[in-house]
Amino acid sequence: MGSNPQRFHVMFFPFMGHGHMIPTLDMANLLSSRGAKSTIVTTPLNSKILQKHIDTFKNLNPSLEMEIQILDFPCVQLGLPEGCENLDFLTLNNNDDREVMILKFFLSTSFFKDQLEKLLETTRPDCLIADMFFPWATKAAEKFNVPRVVFHGFGYFPLCFEYCIKLHKPHKRVASNCEPFVIPDLPGNIKLVTQVLRTGVTVEAKREVKGLGDRISRETVDKAVREVLAGEEAEERRKRAKNLAENANAAVEEGGSSFNDLNSFIEEFSS
Repeated sequence: MGSNPQRFHVMFFPFMGHGHMIPTLDMANLLSSRGAKSTIVTTPLNSKILQKHIDTFKNLNPSLEMEIQILDFPCVQLGLPEGCENLDFLTLNNNDDREVMILKFFLSTSFFKDQLEKLLETTRPDCLIADMFFPWATKAAEKFNVPRVVFHGFGYFPLCFEYCIKLHKPHKRVASNCEPFVIPDLPGNIKLVTQVLRTGVTVEAKREVKGLGDRISRETVDKAVREVLAGEEAEERRKRAKNLAENANAAVEEGGSSFNDLNSFIEEFSS
């Protein structure tokens, strides 16, 4: 692919929040490292956050392609504070006002639809990886026969978890929010970290104020952290966690499962 002047072109459109933008940078780095051209679509202020990382990548890899395309996002016109181009920029102290503004921020992202369509029409990437919070991006991509992949921001296991919860509603069958329950059709359970991987500890929540849900006290968190760092099994937990990290790193190295999956992704959308 690196010797082919017509590179495989992937366009990324992350939600404007650091928890979505940072993984997008990682994916763009991986694909560009395999010879693809990566384009990240974002707003003016967010582009400044991303650009320094892209410049570093390009300085280290001058033959590889990664770029930013900027879309207009008129915050004030959309009912948002001046310069509020990222959800992490919201600093309202009033929780009610903050919830209203967060909702408005999510709804205002549909303003991108027409701009995205024009960009897809002119660039015609081989694939659009758009955030889960941009459902309208699917039709925009279909309009120009561009395959759209949904970026969820979390792994396959929690997606299965969410689906099975919505489908079977097992939490409705227990008497208390603190009572454990089995999730049907899921190859695993909510005790994975503490009882299977054994890299964490159980933290119990309790209902402190009616109507505000379950709460975990500062003392409980402090006790759990101390147990993880200095308890009797702390060293064994660290060894198990280190082993898991080594296995995860092996997966992304050449010949690993994630490495091969990425190659398959490129081959599928290049054909």
